[in-house]
Amino acid sequence: WNGKRYLGAYADVGEGPKIVATAPADEIFRASMRLVNKSLLFGLLIVTLAFLLSSRVARSLTRPLSTLVEATKSVARGKFSSDLSVRSNDEVGELAVSFNSMASSLDALQKRLVESERHAAIGQVARGVGHEFGNILMRVLGKIDLALLDTEEPKTRAHLETAIQAIERAKIILQNLRSYSKTGVSAGEGARS
Repeated sequence: WNGKRYLGAYADVGEGPKIVATAPADEIFRASMRLVNKSLLFGLLIVTLAFLLSSRVARSLTRPLSTLVEATKSVARGKFSSDLSVRSNDEVGELAVSFNSMASSLDALQKRLVESERHAAIGQVARGVGHEFGNILMRVLGKIDLALLDTEEPKTRAHLETAIQAIERAKIILQNLRSYSKTGVSAGEGARS
C-alpha cells in the first residue's frame, strides 16, 4: 500500500464485521527485534544471577569440607589437638563434631602411649641396673663368705655377718626393682600391641 509493505491480521468475531489490524512491516520487525534483544538480555541476566548464586552456595558447601580436609592432614602429621570450628547443622557439622571427638581420643591415646613408653624405658633401665647390681652383690657376698671361712675372730665375724645382712636387704630391694621393671615393660608392651 502506497509503496510500503504492511502486515495484517484479522479475526472473525461471529456474524459481524471482521476485525482487521495492519501495521507497517518494518515497524513490526523492529518491535520483534527489540523483544528478542530484551529477551536475550533478560535471559543473560538470569543465567548470570544463577551462576553467582550457585557459586556462592557451592563455596558455602565446600568451605567446611576444605576445613575438614586440612584438619585431616594435620592429624595425619601427628597434630591431634586441631579443633574444627565448622558451625552447621547438617551432615558436615556432625562430621566435624565426630572428627573433633576422634582427634581428642587420638591425642589422649598418644599421651598414654608416650607415658607407657617412658615407663617401659625406665623398667628396662631398672632391669639392666638391677642385673648389674645383683652381680656385684653376689661377688661381694662370695668374698664375705670366703672371709668368714678364713677368720675366727668374733669381732670380724660380727662385722662380716652385718655386711651379709645388708646384702640380704639390698637383695630384697633389688627384687622389688626387678618386679617394677617387669611391670613397666609389660605396660609398655601392652601399649604397643
